[in-house]
Amino acid sequence: MSGPQATQASLERPKLTFLQKCKTMRGQQIIVTITFLLLPLLLLFLFTYLPFFKMVQFSFYDRDYLRVRRFVGLKNYIDVFSRDDCFEALKLSLYYMGGSVVQIALALLFATILSFKVRGSKFFRGALYFPCLICGIAVGFIFKFFLNPGFVLDTILSWVGITETPNWLENQAINNIVLVACSLWKYMGQNIVLFIGAIASVDPVLYEAAELDGCNAWQRFKCIIVPSIRTIVVLNLILSVSGALSAFVALVPIVSCVITAFKTVEEYQSTNVMVLPKSWLYFDNFVTAWKQADMGSAFLHSFMILICVLVGSVFISAMLAYVLNRFKFRGNSLIRSLFTIATLIPGIASQVTVYQIMDSLGLVNTMHGYIILMLGTDVITIYIFLQFFENLPVTLDESAIIDGCSYFGAFFRILFPLLKPAIVTSAILKGVSTYNEYYMAGLYLQDKTRFQVVSTALYVFTGPMGSQYNYICAGVLITIIPALIIFLLCQDQIYSGMAAGAVKG
Repeated sequence: MSGPQATQASLERPKLTFLQKCKTMRGQQIIVTITFLLLPLLLLFLFTYLPFFKMVQFSFYDRDYLRVRRFVGLKNYIDVFSRDDCFEALKLSLYYMGGSVVQIALALLFATILSFKVRGSKFFRGALYFPCLICGIAVGFIFKFFLNPGFVLDTILSWVGITETPNWLENQAINNIVLVACSLWKYMGQNIVLFIGAIASVDPVLYEAAELDGCNAWQRFKCIIVPSIRTIVVLNLILSVSGALSAFVALVPIVSCVITAFKTVEEYQSTNVMVLPKSWLYFDNFVTAWKQADMGSAFLHSFMILICVLVGSVFISAMLAYVLNRFKFRGNSLIRSLFTIATLIPGIASQVTVYQIMDSLGLVNTMHGYIILMLGTDVITIYIFLQFFENLPVTLDESAIIDGCSYFGAFFRILFPLLKPAIVTSAILKGVSTYNEYYMAGLYLQDKTRFQVVSTALYVFTGPMGSQYNYICAGVLITIIPALIIFLLCQDQIYSGMAAGAVKG
């Protein structure tokens, strides 16, 4: 066809309408990209970057809340760096940074041992992971009871002849180390599970080849396991620092809590904390704790929040990961970086500005507002889905498209059902953190008569009930029981899901 004829043909080609363009493959990609990115990016901006930038803005103004704020430039920063107590606080942070390194090292050690056939490995996995299922306020009660002078720890030490012990919580020479140990006890299990999943995802052929080449266990660990799980090591380290042993060590605080929960008031006041109760059928403490803390309403509200947050988090993270993995577009790397950088912004530091945003939107003291807030940045869930999409061949999408399926259909009908292991993994991690959340539940669900949840329900045992640990321990066990039942029934699925949905380098 000659030049003028080709030009004439192109001019005569009918222009596509907007709806027709939307039905083209390119149009579908654009619609899916915008639709799947809109909500996660909005939540990221609203609850992470906007509060951070407002916090930076506030740092250049004075702290006069009664009049119009006055711009003071760098004066606040100069004041901060001229105060000795600020540097003391930074020094204290070194304890927790050091503890996070110890936590990662111990988690990697236990995960490596428990990843192979070891007698009793299932029991040890459960014992080490179980503290992660306990809400933070319950952990606080447990360790206050455990570390109080003359209580559990001092009793155990007296059994081995150590009678002169310090006040573990008031002695400034050791109290920060003790708090780091408490944090390690609670959070190390999550690191262990992620490491086990990452190690399980290493191709067994590599182990067999190394063994044939004469590599010993240390060489296999150094040359195969560590390089293969480098991503999860780095991710665990970031989470531990920013957030910042055997089965006997993991379970002793719980065992002491169980013993005390079944004691009568007379037994509690007259016997040693580690002396067994006369009857394991004394449930008055549990009845009192249930009624006083209104546990029925608390469990109902926690369950409603948990279901909404899990469903929303799974769908939002899976859709975001699908777009970032399957579609190549400008800004793909930038969006990944924005979510990664978000993990480095301390959430607690920006809560003042987050609260202002929530209050201006009318979301404070509302159930839906709290659910939206809990759906915010969840980087580890996003990366779990991203890694799982890496292992799903693109030919699945292409075959579905060739058969006439849209990109929406390919995701929801073909790919999403294949994400079950990643869904299990993310649901466990997100579910545990949501169920255990205390700080934000107390801050944003202020009306405890309407919005009592499990974590804040335990707070009623402070104050006048603060020294009655038989009731406190009963309340703690009530909050643990649902998580314990689910964990015992689904332990195999949990670990298989972790293995299949693990982040691998």
